[in-house]
Amino acid sequence: MQPQPAPGPTMKRVTVPVGPDRTDVSSLLYFDGEDRNAEDRAKMQLMQLKEWSNQQVNEKRAREALEKEEEEAYIKQTQEMIRKRAIMQEEQDQRRREIKEAVRYKNKMMGNAKKDREAKEQLEALQEKAKFHAQAAASKKLSLIHISEPTRLGMISYAVFCLKKKKKKK
Repeated sequence: MQPQPAPGPTMKRVTVPVGPDRTDVSSLLYFDGEDRNAEDRAKMQLMQLKEWSNQQVNEKRAREALEKEEEEAYIKQTQEMIRKRAIMQEEQDQRRREIKEAVRYKNKMMGNAKKDREAKEQLEALQEKAKFHAQAAASKKLSLIHISEPTRLGMISYAVFCLKKKKKKK
């Protein structure tokens, strides 16, 4: 059995013509699989990496700027909605105040009408009583001198009847 050569690059001597880009001594040695454009490709890859990196940075900045614009638009829209809500709330509160005032006025008018009606009914009742007492007094030989006005206009009121005994006629 023959010994196997150790893995790795194998060197062979190759005569390479010396050109303007290959003028040093090491250019005379050529390895199997050697890539003479590796340095240029590495530079190209480095440039592509820088371009890609710059593109990523620019895209990130553009994305951040767009997010910032969207956030500012959202804030502006939210503030506008809050302002409109406040205006609508104020209008609603104003309408409620007007309705309360109208109801208060209507209730006051109805209360006054009720008091007037009750006072009138009470006065009529007192006048009825006065007539009744006058008729009763006439039958008992009393005369009505005076009926005072009701003491107050309300649920409970008093009136005073002054009666005088009639003198008998002979």
